[in-house]
Amino acid sequence: MSIGHSFGGLFVMDALLEKPELFNSYISIHPSMCWDNKKLFTTYKNTDLADNKYKNKFLYLGIANTLKKE
Repeated sequence: MSIGHSFGGLFVMDALLEKPELFNSYISIHPSMCWDNKKLFTTYKNTDLADNKYKNKFLYLGIANTLKKE
C-alpha cells in the first residue's frame, strides 16, 4: 500500500500510473496534481485505466474543493 498527501500524493499517482505492480492499493490525499504545469495530466491523459496492468488495483483519491479554476 502506498499513501501520500500533497507531493506525496503526487508520488502515489505517478507510481500507480508508471509502475502499478509496486503496490496493490494506492491512497492519494489532495495530491499536488497541478505541479509542473499539470505534467501529470498531460503525461497520462491517454492512459487506458481498463488495461490489465491496473486490474485488482485500488485507488482512493481524496480531493477538497479548494482548488482554483483556471
